[in-house]
Amino acid sequence: MLTLVAGCSATRSDNPLDNLPATPPQWATPLEANDADESSWSTTLGPQLEPLVATALAQNPALAQQAARVQFAAERIGLSRADRLPTLGLNLSGQRNRFNNTLGSDGPTTNITPTLSASFDVDLWGRLSLAQKASRLAYAAEQARFEQQQRTLVQQVAFAFYDLLAAQQLLLVFEARLVTLQDSLDVIQRGYRAGLNEALDVYLANTTVAQERANIANQAQLVFNARTSLETLLGQMPEATVTSANQLPEPSEYFAPLQPGQVLLQHPTVNAAWLDLLSADATLANAQRNRLPGLSLSASTSDSAERFDDLLQGRLAWTAAASLFQPLFQGGRLRALSRQAAADVQRLEQRYLEQVFDTLAALQNTLSATVTLNERLQASQDAATQAQAALDLAFSQYQRGLVNYATVLESQRRAFDTQTGVIQLQNQQLRNRINVLVQSGLPLDTKLSQIPTAVNDQGLT
Repeated sequence: MLTLVAGCSATRSDNPLDNLPATPPQWATPLEANDADESSWSTTLGPQLEPLVATALAQNPALAQQAARVQFAAERIGLSRADRLPTLGLNLSGQRNRFNNTLGSDGPTTNITPTLSASFDVDLWGRLSLAQKASRLAYAAEQARFEQQQRTLVQQVAFAFYDLLAAQQLLLVFEARLVTLQDSLDVIQRGYRAGLNEALDVYLANTTVAQERANIANQAQLVFNARTSLETLLGQMPEATVTSANQLPEPSEYFAPLQPGQVLLQHPTVNAAWLDLLSADATLANAQRNRLPGLSLSASTSDSAERFDDLLQGRLAWTAAASLFQPLFQGGRLRALSRQAAADVQRLEQRYLEQVFDTLAALQNTLSATVTLNERLQASQDAATQAQAALDLAFSQYQRGLVNYATVLESQRRAFDTQTGVIQLQNQQLRNRINVLVQSGLPLDTKLSQIPTAVNDQGLT
């Protein structure tokens, strides 16, 4: 388990892996593939998908929202920095009076008073610097979440693109099936008119043709839905007008992901959880130091005159003061805030540990699926070839009266199912390629990355 730290981030190791149980030295399913580098993204996405991804990174509303969160966190750094600087203010007041007495009425009098004041809170115990450190770490965590959302958006666009290609490819398969079924129906009807086939065979063939027409109508709707889903991710109006090829591309080679410990160090989601924990450490230390005395310095200077022209003609009045404040009793508020911050640290420790486990488990499962998907796809392709041969033979034997039409129907079902299964597995294999990239935390290509430049000047020191 994580080592609990009593409210001071300085005692926590800077290396996030030092606060974890020993990570596995290698993956449970090693793969022989290319080395991981930035070109893996371009190679995996391919020329058709890459421009769509670039469009989504530039226009997607959800990603723009996260960019605004990064900007919001950057401004909090400015607020915490301002707390460490002196404050200076100018106040100008004017007053006009008229007094009556028993001897008569005096004329009105005017009094103009400008006051320049300054104050400064001395950071005796580093409270203000801790608050600034917490805000910087929170900003870095938001940046990491932005980077992860970029990868997630690329994943979503890729999945939507592959789903569209698979849906269109299945639609072509269904339309080709309909032609085949219609031809078979014509043959059966001619045989029935010649007295070679039974009426039941004609009914069954007609039923199969009608079912395939229904499948085509349903698949056309799925293609429409896939288009609008992709357009939404691209930040475009969902009008189902996006066009693409009708065949799934060949999957790229796998690259060998980094070792588990290296993946944890570069994964944005893990980094965000770690930075949140460090920020909570600083917040806890700040809450504990709020119970210590505070020192404030202040100074002011002022003048007074009846006219603006007379200001600064006389002697300025000035004051300087220092005050020391020690909290004595606030109904347990400071103690409660400290305990609240400590509980938040404990929560974030466990969230960080959970994120580490989830990240490693997801990539382990994806790498394992690499092998099984290849095996399943090869077996399904063999099954599709055999099922089509069985269908051709069954229909030939049916025409010669060697088998009944039920055998033909069963052969058709198996042939159609295996064809559909091959396309679905090809889609899963392509998705698996993208999952390996995302789950390993591999940075996007420079030309794809859209880090908000307005907040890149914020450091972590």
